[in-house]
Amino acid sequence: MFKSKKINTGSVESLVGKNSFYEGKLKASGIVRIDGQFEGSLEVEGELVVGESADIKAEVKASNMMLAGTLKGNVHIEQKLELSSTGRLEGDIRAKTLIIAEGGIFHGTSLTPEEGVEEKE
Repeated sequence: MFKSKKINTGSVESLVGKNSFYEGKLKASGIVRIDGQFEGSLEVEGELVVGESADIKAEVKASNMMLAGTLKGNVHIEQKLELSSTGRLEGDIRAKTLIIAEGGIFHGTSLTPEEGVEEKE
């Protein structure tokens, strides 16, 4: 049927562990995984993986994101955002592709940019 290009969750380069709390601004590239608590802003040039135990209150920018935990804040994803069955997102989304699995919870608005139309921030 349809083949879905999976988000790379391979070798993690930055990690906020399950029993960790981070407050502030995190800028990183590569694969970033968050399993703990995070407050502030996240800017990832690459993949952002939010584990089931994560609790995030932040503005997020990333190339791709896989969300299995809880996120409150606005999200701007260049390519694909996947909200798993355990994921919960409260905020506005801007993403080229949005996939919400059965059981995933999303409260907010979503905007998918039109092909060939330049986005304004």
